[in-house]
Amino acid sequence: MKIDLSSVFNADGVSISFNRKITLNGGDEETDQNFISGITCKGTVQNHAGMVEMDAVADFDYSALCDRCAQTATKHFSLPIHHRLIQHFSSDYNDEYIELGSAAMDIDELVWEDVVLSLPMQWLCKPDCKGLCAVCGADLNFGDCGCKKPGDPRFDILESLLDEQFRT
Repeated sequence: MKIDLSSVFNADGVSISFNRKITLNGGDEETDQNFISGITCKGTVQNHAGMVEMDAVADFDYSALCDRCAQTATKHFSLPIHHRLIQHFSSDYNDEYIELGSAAMDIDELVWEDVVLSLPMQWLCKPDCKGLCAVCGADLNFGDCGCKKPGDPRFDILESLLDEQFRT
């Protein structure tokens, strides 16, 4: 959804509030399915002495498989979003500002980008997830699997010496 911000850019103290459900059009269908509640974004765009700023909060529930144990984990996020907006750069590029190119701003695109970039690189069901046993595949969060872990092959000769010593 595009919002016309020409009134905000032209007068100090003017603000526009918004509250909307973001349509998931990020192009990644697999990621879109993980947003089980959609994304709700509420905020304002305000001109503070010539500086146009967007302050918002994006709320969403995200569900994905744990990277260690492959169990489904769902978490709620309340992401604060803050951007400084300008219509056109007058000189070199500056990453402190978002250049709109006109007086209209596409809220969906901007919020979608912030949400996707805020997701953790490693998705865990809980911070202390123990994962799966590398030998038998048992979920170690429910207890030890009891299988013998393979040793380091570089120590096989030492292990055979120990076995030989204890047999005699």
